[in-house]
Amino acid sequence: MSQIENTLESLVLQIHTQKEASEQQFPTGGIPYGKLNESEQWRETKFNPDIHLAPQKEPDMKYSFEDLGIPKPASACSDIAGTSPFPLYEAESIPLIRKALLNPRYVEQTSAIFGPKTLIIRNTAAHSPFFRKMCNDPAVLERLSCAAGVALEPVMETMELGHANVQVDFSKYAGMERSEMFRAISKDLTASHLSEAKMVSTSTAGRSEAEIKEAVTGGSLLPWHFDSYPWVSVAMISDTSSMVGGETVIERGDGSFAGITQPGMGSVMMLQGGLVKHLALSSSSSSDRITIITSFRAKAVGIYDSSFMSNIRCYSDLPELYRQWMDYRLDRLVPGMKKLQDKRRFVKFFDEEDVEEEKEQRIVLKEYAKRTLRQMIPSSIIDALVSRLGCGIFYVVRDGYVDGSLFTGEKTECQLCKTGAVLEKVHLIACPGRQLWRPDSPVWDDYFETAQVVEQEGGLELRKRMEELQVKDFITKWKLEKRSWGILDEMAAQGLIEYMIEYLELCGMKF
Repeated sequence: MSQIENTLESLVLQIHTQKEASEQQFPTGGIPYGKLNESEQWRETKFNPDIHLAPQKEPDMKYSFEDLGIPKPASACSDIAGTSPFPLYEAESIPLIRKALLNPRYVEQTSAIFGPKTLIIRNTAAHSPFFRKMCNDPAVLERLSCAAGVALEPVMETMELGHANVQVDFSKYAGMERSEMFRAISKDLTASHLSEAKMVSTSTAGRSEAEIKEAVTGGSLLPWHFDSYPWVSVAMISDTSSMVGGETVIERGDGSFAGITQPGMGSVMMLQGGLVKHLALSSSSSSDRITIITSFRAKAVGIYDSSFMSNIRCYSDLPELYRQWMDYRLDRLVPGMKKLQDKRRFVKFFDEEDVEEEKEQRIVLKEYAKRTLRQMIPSSIIDALVSRLGCGIFYVVRDGYVDGSLFTGEKTECQLCKTGAVLEKVHLIACPGRQLWRPDSPVWDDYFETAQVVEQEGGLELRKRMEELQVKDFITKWKLEKRSWGILDEMAAQGLIEYMIEYLELCGMKF
């Protein structure tokens, strides 16, 4: 067990300490763009909403949680779960956006290869003033907030502004060195013909539900997942006039699928993706597919979003991600702590309602602070796993544990205890050697605490934790199995996929 105290105050102090250490690793930025010796081909223009944004238009459809058969989660900040696509950027803006995204000066630094057909580009906004402002200009935020039904703000300064999923046929670049490959990709995807592409936008799925179900079975660009943050905007910067597929598919409450057609070029859709399970289907009959995703949270103070980094650690610049993650979380924690402290300082007598309110607030703040720390898994662990197993494994291990598919097929004896026991959930809960995995990890403290919380049916702390959809979904499924809480349950509930893989490999599981 860890020797670090697990109180709200100690957790917040740990975040501040880590933040101070992190800041010392980074030089001061803010270099004037004009001082860059940028070639004429790649020199940026200034973003102007009057020129670069399309005429304002509301989405034709707004899908509520009720429409999708999903009970509205307690952590939802709007009744709207998602929208149909609506225009955002003018056609003339698309080549400028692609040029900023794929600038050879930094594209190799900002890119990660997710799979044989997917390139992920992140933190372009740190390098490109045009790109940063086309994501967070007040006029853009106003339109997206209006569609979402709630005032939104970007979750981070640059890291989650304009995350790009790029569909690329890497076989075309076989045999090239990494730098050469990125120069070639940059050249291919910024071709001048795109400036003449027609704007294509529809508001209903172009394929039937049966066709979408078949397409889901056949594979996807990105697998089933919840987004790391509460809200996302998904903008299209490819010509979709000859594109087939590419829908965002949402899992309804009854397990059926709802397909929202992909945005046309220059259009955007909104999704409360942290609370709606979804995937992105691959597209065909098109030279490329590039979507730009920006993450948001509700602007109102006092709303504690349910954010995880499970999906993004494996392909992110971790020191930069963690630095901005701590800023983002402290923006909510510090005012929350101050509110608690001020009430204690100035109010002389508390009634029962005050006491209950403080209890609830401390639980929420403590869980928020704890997750802030636990999500920052050391880069050495993540880098080693990614180099061996790739990124795709991080999307399937948690679900495979929950539904039991990890334990199907050939039986494996547990190598942790070496008692001849077979690897399965029930054994892993009680395995005599289980605490050989990182015995000093604070996750063990969390496990023992949660094991007590989940036994208190109807208790305040359990109720507050289950206001988050992903946590509620996991604990509900765990209850149906009628077994004790295990360390892997704790890791899965917290989205600590890297630790799950590490623990399972220690037990002898092969990936």
